[in-house]
Amino acid sequence: MKTLMLAGSLVGFAIGFGFSSVQNASSPQALWRGCLAACGATILMRWWGRLWLKSLRESYLQRQAAEQAAAEASNATVPTK
Repeated sequence: MKTLMLAGSLVGFAIGFGFSSVQNASSPQALWRGCLAACGATILMRWWGRLWLKSLRESYLQRQAAEQAAAEASNATVPTK
């Protein structure tokens, strides 16, 4: 999770600082915008990372349940007449 947040902050800072530089903003203003973009991107990456991990856990649990159901179905005895 820390890696995702760090990547989000670096990408956000690069985007914010880059767009400010293209607009010919002063250096302190470009730095400020870059910091705000880094904060916003970090929050978004944290949200997305948690959502991603939750989906991976659910998928893993569903796969385990399906394997367990298949194992129980194969072990079930069929009564004979």
